[in-house]
Amino acid sequence: MVDTNALLSIAFTLISNFTNVVPLSPKAVPQKPEDLQGYVIGSPNSPVDAHLVGRYGTEFWIRRGAIHGYSSPGSYFGAQGGPIERFYGTSIINSNDAIQIAAKVVQRLAKRSNPLTNGLPSLRCPTSERIPFFQVSWPSPPGYLGSDLAAQVEIDGRDRSIVDVHVWTPAFEDFAFEDEMKRKAYTADPIKPRPPQKKIAYPKPATSDVAQAIQSWLVFCEKLGLEPGEQTNLANVDWEKTLIYTNLAVSTSAPVCLIRFQNGTLFETLYGVVFAHACRDACYTGAYLERPEAEWAKFQGRVTWKWQDSARDLEARIAQNMAIRKSVYEPSEPFPRMLGANLGQTGCVRALVYWHRLPRLPGSDAADEDFRSFLYAEFDLETGRPKLVVVNDRRLIEALGRALRKASR
Repeated sequence: MVDTNALLSIAFTLISNFTNVVPLSPKAVPQKPEDLQGYVIGSPNSPVDAHLVGRYGTEFWIRRGAIHGYSSPGSYFGAQGGPIERFYGTSIINSNDAIQIAAKVVQRLAKRSNPLTNGLPSLRCPTSERIPFFQVSWPSPPGYLGSDLAAQVEIDGRDRSIVDVHVWTPAFEDFAFEDEMKRKAYTADPIKPRPPQKKIAYPKPATSDVAQAIQSWLVFCEKLGLEPGEQTNLANVDWEKTLIYTNLAVSTSAPVCLIRFQNGTLFETLYGVVFAHACRDACYTGAYLERPEAEWAKFQGRVTWKWQDSARDLEARIAQNMAIRKSVYEPSEPFPRMLGANLGQTGCVRALVYWHRLPRLPGSDAADEDFRSFLYAEFDLETGRPKLVVVNDRRLIEALGRALRKASR
């Protein structure tokens, strides 16, 4: 449940702060609900995302704890009809001036990294010289599967005013402030109990097979820097939740064996080869999106590691400790599906990263590429350690099998 009044109050503060970067006329800046002609609260991404439309037509989009979009009725490229003559005039700036003005805005809006280093800006102008408007865009980072653009700014050359701004990449997101918005304006709805489901009688693995798998799993954990936990022998196996099933993501013909310990730690094997591990305190397992708000508290802390460093460390362990050539899983690009707080800040310290295959498929989105990924992992950004590793690629699983058999000799 969202406290609309509390969220709108936060939104007005964000808009006010935004005007420190993008100067706007006072009447264009809503400061109270009466200054709005409409608003939408929530999105598929977050319950505290918002879209506000001011009394005089200015629009603001709030996403991930920050202003991600602003548009005014004075935008030429966003105009929806009306007399074209209202855009006529004489420019007091040139194209180089426009790029410099836009770059300054984008840099000041960024919360981390420099979004201008991904490529050269592109400039778009109307075909008529009587319309002195400039639209400046920067490309998104290589491998980023959201918008093709990192940022876009439109400038009215008649008075140097900013009439439209949109930013897309994680460099502009403020996860810590989004968490603060949720604490102040959002209460998770109570989860409705699910109706009892009929239990499926899955086949069970043989005790000898589980014992052998545990030995291989311990080597897998050692080589990849995973924490096996304190329960690591047959006496600790939760036999009720240990089973054999079909996992179409890795094989359409051979069954997968899932072995779970009493403390919640689990791993999976295919043809006896360990290809997945989840620590007992992994965050992104099961129906994690349905976790109640209070349950996320145990994943809070101070971020001291970059997710990129943790991802590179896992790649290095696969290459060095498992002696698996990078050609087995290249070309690829690690992509952060879920991120927590910024480096050095307090908040969620867990990151979920997928290794997407390159080049990506034409017309695909991030969800499509997640499905095609050959590997994904969860990292604790307070310690830098992996909490979850899942391999979905048969070639990589076969290479892991060869490496584990060699290490177990």
